Amino acid sequence: MNQIENKIRQTINNHFILSLKKPTKKYLQFDAYDKNYIVEIKARRKYYETQIIEFSKYAFNSYFSKLHDRKFIYAVLINNDLYIFNITKLEQNNYDFNWEWRKQPSTTDFENNDKIMKYVGYLHLKDSSKKIKL
Repeated sequence: MNQIENKIRQTINNHFILSLKKPTKKYLQFDAYDKNYIVEIKARRKYYETQIIEFSKYAFNSYFSKLHDRKFIYAVLINNDLYIFNITKLEQNNYDFNWEWRKQPSTTDFENNDKIMKYVGYLHLKDSSKKIKL
């Protein structure tokens, strides 16, 4: 997914005039950052009106962004459409993620068909702050 992440990072940089780069530290749970933002990137194979966000990534990135005075952005690519969610703003507006335990594939790329329970929330595409053609 590195090639796709690079293209998404570049698209966001060009569209919003940012300088996002890939983190160099191994255990960070986001895919891009600059002095004002951290960005988690997801590329989905199928279109769904409602997107899933894992609580573990949400919690880490939300807390990290507050500690470092940055905004947390969740970018979801579906087909050639890039949906930008400003999680920081959604939190400020008391967004209801409808957190729940749900059986999910253990890996994003589905190499492993095993399913495990994950705590997840939901983001409706209509609640994205921006939609960009890739």
